[in-house]
Amino acid sequence: MNSQIRRSRTSFLALLGGMLIAGYSVADSWQPSHSCYEPTKPSRPYSLDNEWEINRYNSALRSYNYDVEEFRTCIENFVSEQESAIRNHKYAAESAINDWNNFVNWN
Repeated sequence: MNSQIRRSRTSFLALLGGMLIAGYSVADSWQPSHSCYEPTKPSRPYSLDNEWEINRYNSALRSYNYDVEEFRTCIENFVSEQESAIRNHKYAAESAINDWNNFVNWN
């Protein structure tokens, strides 16, 4: 009986290893990407002699700074979601391994 459990455990580990290798090849074939808008810095006016151009440039800079903050927030949210998914997948894998180990140890 003990040798049967060892063979079963060895078979499971080989199967698990194969699944992990196959999983990595599938996991790498599709990667999520953010859909955050990357702002473009406004170009500086040729001359700062004209007050209208200065005001227009300052307004464009304010808008750009707002967009940069939006971009940063969007990237942070994306990274946070991905890190959460990593934790969930790791927990699921650990839970499955624990289920197997409990089954092997108690049967």
